[in-house]
Amino acid sequence: MATSDLSLVSTSLQALLTANIGRLAGNGAPTVAVSLGYPEDQVNADRTINLHLYHIAEDQFHKNLPGPGTDPNSVATTPMSLSLFYLMTAHHKTAPKRAETEQQIMGHALKTLHDFAFVDPDTSVADVAGTVTKVLQPGLDDADTRLEIVLRPLTPEDALAYWATEQQQPVRLAAYYEVRLVQLEPEPAKSAANMVLTVGQWVGLKADVALTASRSSLRFARPAGLGGSLPDEIELSPGRPFLDHPAVDAAFPDSNHFWLLGTGLAAGIRRRLVVRHDSWRALGVPGGEIALPEAVQPGGVTDVWGVAFDSQRIDVRLAGRIAYTDADGNPATLDILPGTYRARADVVIGEQAVGTQVRELVRRSNEVLFQIAPRLGKADAPVLIPGPPDRHRITFHVSPRFDLTAAGLDLAFILDGEAYQRVPSFDPVPEKNDGLFRATMHTIVAQPLFDVAKKGLHTVRLSVNGVDSQPFWLETGP
Repeated sequence: MATSDLSLVSTSLQALLTANIGRLAGNGAPTVAVSLGYPEDQVNADRTINLHLYHIAEDQFHKNLPGPGTDPNSVATTPMSLSLFYLMTAHHKTAPKRAETEQQIMGHALKTLHDFAFVDPDTSVADVAGTVTKVLQPGLDDADTRLEIVLRPLTPEDALAYWATEQQQPVRLAAYYEVRLVQLEPEPAKSAANMVLTVGQWVGLKADVALTASRSSLRFARPAGLGGSLPDEIELSPGRPFLDHPAVDAAFPDSNHFWLLGTGLAAGIRRRLVVRHDSWRALGVPGGEIALPEAVQPGGVTDVWGVAFDSQRIDVRLAGRIAYTDADGNPATLDILPGTYRARADVVIGEQAVGTQVRELVRRSNEVLFQIAPRLGKADAPVLIPGPPDRHRITFHVSPRFDLTAAGLDLAFILDGEAYQRVPSFDPVPEKNDGLFRATMHTIVAQPLFDVAKKGLHTVRLSVNGVDSQPFWLETGP
């Protein structure tokens, strides 16, 4: 409830402190008074907590909210939101335990404002006799009122500056609080907005070119120990194709294919797929994105991406490289690496002649993510590294359309849930290489932590630039 009487906030805090300090002190303890005056007026007070409102500030987050109605001075019809700043001090003039008494009652006061950091109309407090009292005073007890009490983190130096006066009085034991949100009562609105008769009917451009998802089919070989060797197939979204072209294994055909789903994708006079990666701008690609026109991918190894548009689907086949035109108008290419990419559809709906130039009228879709993944091909038989003690190393072959030693690649290799550490080369002492791996152009060579002579089934995971390979298992033993 908004009010213009700020003393109601102070008297509410006074009631809270009076009741709860008495309860904390316990039966038989001398009464602690809570005053709302100036600290210097309490020089003769005993067992007194003083709460002094010394500063007011307007809350910046609720400033200049639009008022109701259509009044020219609408600011006056909105409540002014305030933060109130209080200085709380402890006073006890009687010797010999003057300082100890002030510290004791200050501790009870601090705990009270800590325990009742939020005060609303339902907040009540019981005194030492068990009598329950509502904290908010009449005039503030509206359902919308909610006070937040915050202890301000003043430094000792800030406190010293506050008490420094020409009389050179000593620094008092004090705490500094902010109470928010207090609202000053606004002026009543003198006008009202017109009645709303129609809701939610708007005129605007229809976003008829949109992408909803990227998808791909993931095929992987289930080992005999898990129920058979036939390839399994699952659909992934976001799409996660591989850089195999042509397929490097007959069990994994078409693994470099993914598709985008959407609406309005076959409209216009021509279309193109725009692919973007965060690193491309730094590599000299204008705008960090490359536009791919519709093109049928030829057979065999190729650097041409295949892009085919349908009304609700775009089929895409990857290539190991991607062609673009640099800022000087020269043709250039980039190697494609595993990672997370973004794609959108640009549909050209017409052309407009402007002077000697012809400009396209283009409708752009939103962007969707897709990932390009590394693929584990096969694992060679373990190779003995004579010791003593003897060790074995295993070579894992990776999809050959990118270089594992390329600069900036983030590689992670995990066997049986253990993350192996990458090294540029192995130590001459075989046993020092347990749990390590090194990368060649198209292989991962690892020295396992387990005994490869024992029969077992081990999970293998390769992650390149945050994108995982397909499920893969290593079978060991006879």
